[in-house]
Amino acid sequence: MLVNGKHFAWHRAALFKAHTNLIFGPKVYRWLLISSTGEQESVYIGESVMFENRLNKHRLRFREQNVSSSLARAMADCERRGGIVELQFLDLGVDGFLLNCQPINAKSLNDHEVRLMMENISIIMAKATNLRLINKLRESAGSRAVRWIMAYADKHGAGATLEMLKSYQKTLNKRSL
Repeated sequence: MLVNGKHFAWHRAALFKAHTNLIFGPKVYRWLLISSTGEQESVYIGESVMFENRLNKHRLRFREQNVSSSLARAMADCERRGGIVELQFLDLGVDGFLLNCQPINAKSLNDHEVRLMMENISIIMAKATNLRLINKLRESAGSRAVRWIMAYADKHGAGATLEMLKSYQKTLNKRSL
């Protein structure tokens, strides 16, 4: 996350009113851990209806060096090695897009299911780029599906996985007609 064109150390610096506009509300987000050589090495992807509250929890865990938090440990290790931690948000643009005739845009991120879907898509895309995923996936029907898709991506590649998902969506669209 850049503030005034500079990297904002969100986990160390105080949050001022100017920053709250950037972090307020529902978000799909990721922490990208970048090595001292500029290489993207790992990522944590999440979602929250009130990101400002989630950010405060993560900030507290980081400051306490909470050993139970794999994210806090990974961040601290990255910075100890001279790397940086970037906070990034999913950008759906001005209009977003349609998925199964449903609008996916900034307003639809208020819906928990939409945020989960976009989080899972972001996880799949991160996996396709061979970034190490810090997330601990919860065991649910959704996470089983994500793991299946990740395994498919490992075996067939990101392009084939995206084509398979597009084909599946076309099938669903035909069924809903």
